[in-house]
Amino acid sequence: MGHDDIEFGVRPMDRTPDSVTPGTPSGEANSDGGFNTWLPGEDDFAQRQEFSLPPVDGGKDAWLFLGAVFAADALVWGFPFAFGVFQDYYNSHEPFAGQSNIAVVGTTTLGVMYLTSPFIMGLCRQFGRWARWTPIVGLFTMSLALALSSFATTTTHLILSQGVFYGLGGSLAYCPCIMYLNEWFVKKKGLAYGIMWSGTSLAGVILPLLLESLLGSLGFRNTLRLWAGLLFALTAPMSFFIKPRLPPSATSHIRPFNLWFLVTPAFLVYQSANIVEAMGFFLPGIYLPTYARSTLGAPSLSAATTILLVNVASVFGCVAMGWFIDRFHVTTCILLSTIGATGLSHRPGPAS
Repeated sequence: MGHDDIEFGVRPMDRTPDSVTPGTPSGEANSDGGFNTWLPGEDDFAQRQEFSLPPVDGGKDAWLFLGAVFAADALVWGFPFAFGVFQDYYNSHEPFAGQSNIAVVGTTTLGVMYLTSPFIMGLCRQFGRWARWTPIVGLFTMSLALALSSFATTTTHLILSQGVFYGLGGSLAYCPCIMYLNEWFVKKKGLAYGIMWSGTSLAGVILPLLLESLLGSLGFRNTLRLWAGLLFALTAPMSFFIKPRLPPSATSHIRPFNLWFLVTPAFLVYQSANIVEAMGFFLPGIYLPTYARSTLGAPSLSAATTILLVNVASVFGCVAMGWFIDRFHVTTCILLSTIGATGLSHRPGPAS
């Protein structure tokens, strides 16, 4: 127990504190000179802890945390969302040209990241003291996965390394960002989420052009090895700032999972809408470059630019929607998003 955990106060008898009731053992005078000792109660501990915690919704620590998770989100999710550039390269270069299931690599990465997130999030909540270190473990796993995928000779190798292994590392690195953001931001939580998620879109603006250039000059093996090193070098220092605002409980204990929310009507409605929306959400990032090259005859750089344009719009969309969430009801924001997406998806395409 630390020196500051318990504080003994010594007060003269003529200045009885408000929290001591005369006539009780705490209020009786000691026999050594008329002084009494008192122990702070639970309210005193709670008040002291509250004053010692960093402020929410602002302050140096909150903004450093938001900057770190913004960068982590950009680098963790930006690569799989820019996979369309790799798919286009794999389809047209040896040793993968002519092999099937190349698109499965990108969908496996995102699928593993999404599907394992609930389990990793639950483990992080159960073992709060260890969750602090999962970002650095996840970032190392992602970098190792990319390095291993540079030795691939078949699509199966890519699915296992660049798909499954990278996705697992990405989920480990990303889940604590979500869990801790709820502690650092309350009134500005929507805006904070919007800024964090805009990192993916911003990376989607930069990475397609960068990866397209690297693939053309270095080939996929050296590109993957270079990016694996850059990924860890850029994100490892930022993991220091991905930390909880609230200290872990002094007594670690395992609480059973409460999964009753899975059968509530509200959850079923929202989850059904998520499934339907996800059927079209990933198509642009995966297939746009291939469509631009094979159907429209666009060169490699122009094909990569198709992803760039989608992500530029998403940067502003994420921040704007986060700002709206803090001010309007969630159903109103969902309605606005649905109207916009539905209207754009029904615009006529180019004549065949």
